[in-house]
Amino acid sequence: MYGGIYVWDSPESLQSFRNSDLAKSIPEAYEIVEAPNVEIMDIMFQLRNE
Repeated sequence: MYGGIYVWDSPESLQSFRNSDLAKSIPEAYEIVEAPNVEIMDIMFQLRNE
């Protein structure tokens, strides 16, 4: 079993990744045979004090 947490700066960035050759290569690279369980969450966190 594999897992990962990815942080995107926008929904458009997420979609761009999902359409990329890298994202399309993941199932073969990790020998994934079933559809992955994907959860998308909106989070807010402060990157720095200003």
